[in-house]
Amino acid sequence: MRTGLSLLLLIFGCVCVFGVDTFSIPRKKQETPLSYDVGKTSSGGGKSSFYGIPVNKNEKIIFIIDLSGSMGTQTPEGLSRIEAMKKELISMLTLRPQKSGEETARGSFFLVEYESSVKYFPPEKSLYPFNSILHVETALRHIEKLTANGGTSMGAAWNAVFGLTDENEINTIFFLTDGEPTDCTEADVLRMVNAWNSKRKIQINCIAIGRESNLLRRLAKENRGVYRVRM
Repeated sequence: MRTGLSLLLLIFGCVCVFGVDTFSIPRKKQETPLSYDVGKTSSGGGKSSFYGIPVNKNEKIIFIIDLSGSMGTQTPEGLSRIEAMKKELISMLTLRPQKSGEETARGSFFLVEYESSVKYFPPEKSLYPFNSILHVETALRHIEKLTANGGTSMGAAWNAVFGLTDENEINTIFFLTDGEPTDCTEADVLRMVNAWNSKRKIQINCIAIGRESNLLRRLAKENRGVYRVRM
């Protein structure tokens, strides 16, 4: 009896002295990170990146970007998904070479924008050089005007890319979406992209917005790219 009473007094003393609930110590709720990578990436050293994936401005690069209505959804940071994407594009295009960073860019870029339909920038389907202030400023004005509307014609977007790469030696593709295709199935996209790229060996980096995407994970893995998720 004395032993039990002594034990209770000891526990009570710990509570009073340390202010800790000895019987129940609450655990901090684990929060989902706003963004994370699947694959090795690096965006330090003053180098250009898109959602944390390095952008080599000595290459010819296509950015396939989703402008569907769901891209108007608000992110945890308070911006809409499309506004966050526009900030990423603008930051990537306007970052200038630094002594410890990039050399003068010799590459070029092109945008394929898709919702219910597919559009190109520049509309004449010629790549813009990264090192041309005039061309970059024209692109920035265009990006600022982008809005979210319509469906997700992912299949049509990739078919447009297939034609562009036949005319240009593309090195890398960045593919971004926050949804599923509305003009075909995800299996269709995976099959036709992998078949088309089997000999070209273009690196395809994928950014999933708002959710995990098995399609984008597989596209990146099977095409030597990086898969990134932004919540």
